[in-house]
Amino acid sequence: MATVLKSIGSSPDHGLSLTTRAVAQPTRTPYAIITGAMVVLYAVVGLPAWAYGARPPIDLVLATTLAVSLIALSVIDLTTLRLPNVLTAILCVAGLVLQPSSDIGWRVVAGAVAGGALWSVALAYRAIRGRDGLGFGDVKLFAACGAWVGLAGLSSVMLVACAAAFTVIASKRFVAQSVDRHGRMAFGPSLAFGLWIVWLYGPLDQALML
Repeated sequence: MATVLKSIGSSPDHGLSLTTRAVAQPTRTPYAIITGAMVVLYAVVGLPAWAYGARPPIDLVLATTLAVSLIALSVIDLTTLRLPNVLTAILCVAGLVLQPSSDIGWRVVAGAVAGGALWSVALAYRAIRGRDGLGFGDVKLFAACGAWVGLAGLSSVMLVACAAAFTVIASKRFVAQSVDRHGRMAFGPSLAFGLWIVWLYGPLDQALML
């Protein structure tokens, strides 16, 4: 799997880019180590969903599809600071066609709202700060989140993603004692983790009641 991810991640992303990836510093940790850590993290977080009945057994196949896609995107983003168009597109389409069709219309709307909202934030940040703060790959990934969890889950995905990102920053500061304020980091893995949590357990207000 690590070899496949490396070959995909090294291919150019032909989508629009709101972030100058050349000045960013991807992690130098080997693909295999990052992939293994991601698999363990997603398994530890996901298994309680079935152990305590939050998800029906039939959802295991769908969960595996989602987890593999999110782990692949996360590893690629961490090591190359790219989110390949083909993988985000597959994730978005899968969210629409592999789930109940009764609310597909609302999930299409959620995807459009999510992508439009994050793109607006990216453009506003660039206008105010004079530099890019988000890559367009993050915008497309958040749109895919809308296809999987609908409008009701989007705010929870972003809250979890921000919490995960702040945890990473705090950890880096604890280890290195300093963090470059103008440095860049991959936000895709945080969004992916937020989607995984919310798809498994529902929006945060519902998850806390489980």
